[in-house]
Amino acid sequence: MNKNDFLLLGSVVLLLFLGWFAYQKATDDTYEGMSIIPEQHRDIPLFEGLKPTRSHYVIKGNRWEDIYNFYMNKLPKLGWKVEYEQSALDDNNDENDWSGFHSR
Repeated sequence: MNKNDFLLLGSVVLLLFLGWFAYQKATDDTYEGMSIIPEQHRDIPLFEGLKPTRSHYVIKGNRWEDIYNFYMNKLPKLGWKVEYEQSALDDNNDENDWSGFHSR
């Protein structure tokens, strides 16, 4: 192969890569179902390790109690007021096997 063939091949590969990258950006719906995006607000911290998906954040492992404690301690320090809060920690019924929390 001569120099022109390498240049043509490199241009095609670059064009394919740029097309793929543009398609990924155009169809990105990571935050589609979210009304508030913590990464876009200085007064809403994001627990380290949480990753956004279409309508909620996920993290590997069973970390909900750590996340709950983080937000219950951190948000009031930033001026937020808890209006509603419910967690599995408040449920003493052994037949309920849910875990997690809801807050507003």
